[in-house]
Amino acid sequence: MKKMLAIVMSIMMVGMVLAGCGSTDDTAEIALITDKGNIDDKSFNQGSWEGVVEFAEANDISHKYY
Repeated sequence: MKKMLAIVMSIMMVGMVLAGCGSTDDTAEIALITDKGNIDDKSFNQGSWEGVVEFAEANDISHKYY
């Protein structure tokens, strides 16, 4: 019984490893998650958002904030 369980677990582990080796999509999206402030708080959030926008537009990447 233990041998059968070990075989089943091994097969499941191999399946998970192979599933993780799939191809990835080359497109990327950038998201900025803010805390209490907003993207126009004239502080860290605004500076971060401006950097995200500049990078995203230069590299043709979609961007969004939450």
